[in-house]
Amino acid sequence: MKPRIHVMHEFATDGMPLSCSYIRLLQPLQHPSIAAEFDISSGLMLTEEAVDAVIVERLWHPHRMTIAMAEDLIATIRAKGAKLIYTLDDNLLDLHRDELHSGFPSEVDRLVVRLLLQAADAVIVSTEPLQQRCLQFNRRVFVVRNQLDERLFPVLPKPRDHDDIVIGYMGTFSHFDDLLSILGPLRSAMRRHQGKVRFEMVGITTNRAVLSLFEGYPYRIVHTGNDYHYPNFIPWARRELCWDIALAPLSDRPFNQYKSEIKYLDYGLLGFAGIYSDNNVYRTAVRHGENGLLAKDDAGWTEALDMLITDRNYRHQLVHNAFADVSQHRTWATQNVHWRDVLHQILD
Repeated sequence: MKPRIHVMHEFATDGMPLSCSYIRLLQPLQHPSIAAEFDISSGLMLTEEAVDAVIVERLWHPHRMTIAMAEDLIATIRAKGAKLIYTLDDNLLDLHRDELHSGFPSEVDRLVVRLLLQAADAVIVSTEPLQQRCLQFNRRVFVVRNQLDERLFPVLPKPRDHDDIVIGYMGTFSHFDDLLSILGPLRSAMRRHQGKVRFEMVGITTNRAVLSLFEGYPYRIVHTGNDYHYPNFIPWARRELCWDIALAPLSDRPFNQYKSEIKYLDYGLLGFAGIYSDNNVYRTAVRHGENGLLAKDDAGWTEALDMLITDRNYRHQLVHNAFADVSQHRTWATQNVHWRDVLHQILD
């Protein structure tokens, strides 16, 4: 009989899974490449049915878990005779630790993460640096890198064939500091190529002070409307985001060293020529000048922007190479063996 696994994913106040839940858990574990070997269920609450393992994601509950809730969840899973698998894709142990006015994560959140890490029979994370951080609390920490569901990206979008250039940046509000880190090179590029370049953002920030820095430049905030849930967001992005160049800066702060290269995967399959921060996160995937450009400092970002703004053929080459790379090597169709092998190791 197939092992039965129940996934308790993070969910928003409307009850829908978060984007990271779709990417990290629901899509790979419901993918045909793994469904034949495991009986997977998922939901907002713990199932009453017998299961071999329960996967608990991050802080799980949108109204914040308390220590008592976490202890009760652990005890209930143990009483079912199931193994507890904890998953984490960000270093919530240290995020905003030195920022007195940050509301997330709270000290209680950190204690809950630590408790779940210590209680888990195994932990699954997305990067090697995060694995090293979690090994301080649990000796069984496995890395399953982020991949994407190829079914959402059936073909490479046709490249834009216009003289104007659209530069884009998308992400959650947690990337606000990352935008600030490249504000100078971005503004100077828009100034040098005035009349040819415009800038678009999805998410990132609603800070009026920051947005005022783009006044006088052609830019716009693109709203997803009701298509912000990940399975709807990707078709929306393929339809609505006609970008030539996409940006993926990561500011030099400790939290970012635990991030994954998910932006490269998104941009690669969406057909955008990407510029990425030259750090350990993106060096694992981006080969400079082949499937994207890496930029270390203001001078590097300026050079990369000018190069892609002025050279259409080079942009198209990067797009083609990135799409081929991600399609062949970074989708669940080709990489779900890692989830399968890790789950078998944990359950054996």
